[in-house]
Amino acid sequence: MASTPVFVGSAFAIPTTLIDAISTDRTGAGTYDTVHVGIPSVVQAIRFQAITQTIETTLMLFLDDGTNVGMIDEIRIRPSTPTNVEPGWTYLWVPPVAKLLLAVGDEIQAAMRGGSASLQAWTIGGNVT
Repeated sequence: MASTPVFVGSAFAIPTTLIDAISTDRTGAGTYDTVHVGIPSVVQAIRFQAITQTIETTLMLFLDDGTNVGMIDEIRIRPSTPTNVEPGWTYLWVPPVAKLLLAVGDEIQAAMRGGSASLQAWTIGGNVT
C-alpha cells in the first residue's frame, strides 16, 4: 500500500474520439480505439453512449500500460436506435476498484466483439498532482 496520498489537481469529463473498432481478440492484441490516456490521472467512471444504431454485441475494455495489455471488463451492448426523442444505448462504467489510477502513458482501450456501433465516451475523473 502506498504511503503517499493521491491528490486530484483538476477534475475533468473528457469526450473521446469515436469508438467503433471491431475485434474478436480478447487479449487486446487486435484493433481497438483509445478511450483515455493517463497523464497521470484518476478515472472514476466512463460514460458510453451510442450515436448510431446498435446491434447486440459486447464492448471490451482493456488497460494498456505500454508493456502489457489486459482486459478489464466486458459490457453488453443492447440493440438500439437513437432518434430525436429517444437516446441510443447508454452505459456508465465504474472501475471495480472505485478509482482507477493511470500512470503517464497508460491507456484505456476499447473494441466491440463483432456487431457494429459508433459510441461516444466521456472519461470522468481528474488529473493527479
